[in-house]
Amino acid sequence: MHLPSASKISYKYKKRLWALFFIILQMRIKSAFRVAGLHFIASVLVVAAIAAVIFLVWYPRPFYDIQGGKDLFFLMVVIDIICGPILTLVIWKSSKTRSELARDMAVIVLIQISALTYGVYALAKSRPVYIAFEGNRFRVVSMADIDFSKMSLTSQDIPKLSWSGPKPIGVKIYQGTDPNFMNSVRDALNGIHPAYQPDRWIPYRDVDIQLKKSGKPLLNLLKEKEQINQFLKGGSKLDISGIIYIPLVGFNDVDWVVLLNKNTTEIVGYMQINGW
Repeated sequence: MHLPSASKISYKYKKRLWALFFIILQMRIKSAFRVAGLHFIASVLVVAAIAAVIFLVWYPRPFYDIQGGKDLFFLMVVIDIICGPILTLVIWKSSKTRSELARDMAVIVLIQISALTYGVYALAKSRPVYIAFEGNRFRVVSMADIDFSKMSLTSQDIPKLSWSGPKPIGVKIYQGTDPNFMNSVRDALNGIHPAYQPDRWIPYRDVDIQLKKSGKPLLNLLKEKEQINQFLKGGSKLDISGIIYIPLVGFNDVDWVVLLNKNTTEIVGYMQINGW
C-alpha cells in the first residue's frame, strides 16, 4: 500500500494551520474593530459635549479665533478621538481574559481622561474674561493674562471673572505727566499691558466719553460692504449710521473690530476687518 510522504503530510497540516491562523486573525480584527468603533463613538460624544461648552460659552464667536482656542481644542481632539480608539484596536484580543481586557481599557481611558483634563484646564485658563477698552482699542483679557497679585485692588464695580464670554470694562490710561507713565510704557513693552492689571480696571460706563471719541463711523468701511451687509442682515436693529467701530486686539494677530451703538456705546457685534 502506498503511503503519503512525510513532506505531503507536513504541507497539508501547514496549510490547515495557516487557514486556521487567518480565520482567528479575521475574528480578532472584526472583534477589535467593533470595540474600537464603539470607543470612537463614545469619544466623539464626550468631545462634542465639551466642545459645546467651550465654543458656545467660554469662547463665543469670534473669541475662539482671536484667542486661538480652536488650535488647542484640535490637539485635544486628535489625542482623545483618534489615539484612544487606535490603541483599543491594537490591544484588543478576544482571547484575553476579562480582567486583562478591563485592565488594558482602563489604562487607555485613563490616558484619554488625562489628556482631556489637561486640554480643558488649559482652555479654561486661557478663556477670555474681559474685553477692555484701552485708550484707542479694545484688548481681550484672558485668565492667563491677569496679574492676580493686584486682584485685591480691583474696583467692586468690575464684573466677576466670567465663565460665559468676556465682559466689557474700561482701563485707566496714564498721561505723559503722570509719575506712573514711564513704568506703564515699560510694562507694555514687556507684554504687561494696562488691561492686564486689575488695579487699573474701571467700570465700562466710566469710559463712555472716550469710547465715543475713539469710535469711527462704520460708514468709513464701505469698501467692506459685503461684510457690513451680512452683519446688518444678521438681526441688527441699528442703521449703519448708528454704529461706530474700534479696533480689537487679541492673542492671535487677527484683524477684528468691535462694533458699538454710537449713542449708548453698547457692544453690538464684531467684524473681521482691519480697523487701523
